[in-house]
Amino acid sequence: MSFRGSRWRTWVGSAALALLGCAASLPKSVAPAAAPSTVSAPAEPAKHGVHGMVLFGRAGLWASHLPMYEAPHDAQVVLALTFADPAEAAAYRAELGDAPLVTFVPEPFDLLALAPDGAGVPRLRGAIYRGHFERDGVLWKDAVEFDARVVWYRAIDGSPQDPASAVAFGAGDETYLMHLVGARPGVDRIVAVQGPAPASAAEPVVISDAVLSDHGWRSPAVIYEERADLQ
Repeated sequence: MSFRGSRWRTWVGSAALALLGCAASLPKSVAPAAAPSTVSAPAEPAKHGVHGMVLFGRAGLWASHLPMYEAPHDAQVVLALTFADPAEAAAYRAELGDAPLVTFVPEPFDLLALAPDGAGVPRLRGAIYRGHFERDGVLWKDAVEFDARVVWYRAIDGSPQDPASAVAFGAGDETYLMHLVGARPGVDRIVAVQGPAPASAAEPVVISDAVLSDHGWRSPAVIYEERADLQ
């Protein structure tokens, strides 16, 4: 059962409060007060929820939102993260630096805040797992806080994409290529390459031997791939 489904809905659900009382009789000379006007509650943010992420990186720490086709998870997002506590950063590198898969489960927030016209990046607080948090991952540490910078945001609309189309990002000589999710069935794939990272995430490129060579990228290796959530 998905943490981003029913097992976590208690985080974002709202409880109904019934107000019970007895009506008191009013003197005949006192008119009853007018009924209060009805005020509509604000709408729930369209992409508010538990947005799990995969963590990776050596020169820097990156987080990629685990996307789905269904709202509120229908967006691909890459963040650059900085531990709020340097001691936690050192412990993470020592204990999870070589782990094949690490995931982060932030407390619920509105993913739309990360969009180009969003409210801004919140400080993210949540739990880090060795492995996939929905698939027998082991909790490493709870209540971890990160400062975040948005590297890439893209809404998923289900339109066809070239299966080799990807966006490049990274730092120094450490570069990653995140493939763009297209029509069903899709794939969420991150490829690590050696070579100079772009100054910022640019327009997507179609990955080929020629493109890799033109950018000075070499030794491509898949570090994360997910298909089950994108059927």
